[in-house]
Amino acid sequence: QQMRESLNEDGSFRRLLVGHASGKKEQVSGDSWGVQELEDGRMVQILCDGMGSGELAMQQSRLAVQLLQTMLTGGLSVRLSLNIINTILSFQYGGVRFSTMDVAVWNPNHNKLELYKYGSAPSFIRNGRHVTVYDSESLPVGILPRVEATLLEHEIAEGDLLVMMSDGLYELN
Repeated sequence: QQMRESLNEDGSFRRLLVGHASGKKEQVSGDSWGVQELEDGRMVQILCDGMGSGELAMQQSRLAVQLLQTMLTGGLSVRLSLNIINTILSFQYGGVRFSTMDVAVWNPNHNKLELYKYGSAPSFIRNGRHVTVYDSESLPVGILPRVEATLLEHEIAEGDLLVMMSDGLYELN
């Protein structure tokens, strides 16, 4: 688990807790994830699931997470970064290997959450007893040279809990 704490522009306090769990006892998981705070105070959570399991799936998903973090650190927009990653992976693997990507961008200064989804399992936001499901029909990253992520937006409320998971965990039910 990782916890990030900081102050909003208005001086209020915010906390982001990120944890992960595995549904299967695999030797090498194809899932990779990352958390990053951007210079403007936005927080980015990334979950990437390489095709299948094992070393190649792990390398592919880790590459996608690292590329996204590097591009965001360099000041590129999330949308442009994701498009570049899709192009890189589609040419590297020729559409034969691909990854799902789930990217959440928290903007606490504007009470906004953006979810960028590439073929990923549904995400859920729970607040009290209310659960909102965010799903998309987009293709995974790397399957074709030009695939757009689905962008879903959510207004952040106090007590919101975002749950992102890879298909392996989602399909256990």
